[in-house]
Amino acid sequence: MITLSNALSIVRIPLALLFFWQNIYIRIIAIVLAMFTDSIDGYFARKYKSASKFGAYLDPAMDKFFVYFVLAILLLENHILLWQAFAMISRDF
Repeated sequence: MITLSNALSIVRIPLALLFFWQNIYIRIIAIVLAMFTDSIDGYFARKYKSASKFGAYLDPAMDKFFVYFVLAILLLENHILLWQAFAMISRDF
């Protein structure tokens, strides 16, 4: 079931896709919005008593998707080095 909190998690997919545009302002807005949606999705899940097991898996999965996608784009554009991307990814393991 798509709840407000789950929708806020899912919206990180199109936010990550904004990184295809090589515009620093669009990218900054995407990062800020991703951080904002990540910070409020849990609040809404608790407030509206819509917390679920699905949401408990969805939120961290969308966090990882956003970070990994952005790192991949930055790596392909040579804005970061491979070891830097691995360093960021290694924090999840």
